[in-house]
Amino acid sequence: MKINYPKGETRCVSYYNYSHKLVFVLTYKPTSGMYYLYEVLEDGELNKIGKGNNPNQLEEKYNVMEILQK
Repeated sequence: MKINYPKGETRCVSYYNYSHKLVFVLTYKPTSGMYYLYEVLEDGELNKIGKGNNPNQLEEKYNVMEILQK
């Protein structure tokens, strides 16, 4: 599956569930210093679900690890 990342953003982390399905992607935009959390849809499109200055806070706020364990 090909994923087109937003212009100016660099992929930092890819989150896979136990079935080896890509579920979330965390990107970083150096020009703004912001991190963005995206849900990966079935067709490879990205759905932005949050942004923040700290990637760990994004993981906690959106329960990323809990969702991956399902």
